[in-house]
Amino acid sequence: PAARLNFPLNCTRPLHATPLNSSMPVPSPLPTLALPEFPTMLPALTLVLGLALGLIAGLLLGMRRGRAAARSANSTRKRQTKRSELERTALEQALKRRAEMIDSVHEALFRTDARGRLRFLNRAWSTLSGYSREQSNGQLLIDFLHPDDQETAHAHLQALLHASPADGQAERSAEFRLRTRAGEVRWVELTARAIGAPGSTEHGVAGTLDDVSARKVAELSLRNLNAELESRVALRTAALEASNRELEAFSYSVSHDLRAPLRAIDGFARILAEDCGERLDAAGREHLQRIRGATERMAVLIDALIDLASLTRKPLQRESVDLTALAAGIVDELQAAEPRRKVAVQITDGLVVNADRALMSVLLNNLPGNAWKFTSRQ
Repeated sequence: PAARLNFPLNCTRPLHATPLNSSMPVPSPLPTLALPEFPTMLPALTLVLGLALGLIAGLLLGMRRGRAAARSANSTRKRQTKRSELERTALEQALKRRAEMIDSVHEALFRTDARGRLRFLNRAWSTLSGYSREQSNGQLLIDFLHPDDQETAHAHLQALLHASPADGQAERSAEFRLRTRAGEVRWVELTARAIGAPGSTEHGVAGTLDDVSARKVAELSLRNLNAELESRVALRTAALEASNRELEAFSYSVSHDLRAPLRAIDGFARILAEDCGERLDAAGREHLQRIRGATERMAVLIDALIDLASLTRKPLQRESVDLTALAAGIVDELQAAEPRRKVAVQITDGLVVNADRALMSVLLNNLPGNAWKFTSRQ
């Protein structure tokens, strides 16, 4: 008997199998399937097809978006890689330029840690000390200095490390002697300041070492020259003082030796004028008067010579001196000594200077006196 199967599609049409060969036994008839009508299947097929197409489209869209995201991520990764390479190249070039700039400095640049051990040196250090940077890094900076300067340098570095910027001691400069690898001693000027916060790994001292050997040699030469000049000046001063003493002694000796003949001449002239004046004519009496006047002027000159010798040993005493009045007084004395001479004298008014009065008196006594003497026959 025919069987009926119910499928989800509600197939109701019977399905029979046809024998292929008459000699073959007739099998049992196949179950009858009830097929729905086509108009009834169309909505379901459309729904299934739509779902399939949606799944396919979503899959294709997801694959497309995945490939686009992968391409975008790959492009972003390439850009980041290229940017990183550019940044690394720029950093390397900047570090290279910085190293070249530091090595081009003629002064030795250094940096130490908190214990004073060298951590950084530029190329100038090798030129200055003769030691390579590899040999020097890790060594104490003061070990390269002269033994007599190591204690002072250590005190300077410790003061820098323990000073605060508010104290005004965060930077120092001093001169020390550096021992080179060849055994030569060079003068260096150390200028340094503290860096980093106390207690941090960056705490230490950074600064420069400048070779000032040529300047120190020049200073020592100049100091020796000054000492030699001072010694020469002292010798010349001593010689001048000795000469002044000799001149003073000579002046006193000359004045003492000359006064006696002058007194004798003046005395005999006075006796001759008193005792024999009546027997002398006018010309004879005039000659005696001139002799006595000459002896008086000679005595004045001797006194002036003694005063001049003593004035050279006295300090200058500057004061306001009226040269007009001083010169007028000297001219009056000259005219009183020779009243018969008719001399035209012109003195500028208001000549006031700041000078030593005694020396100016000696000067003006000599100048008008010489002019008066050498114009006597005019």
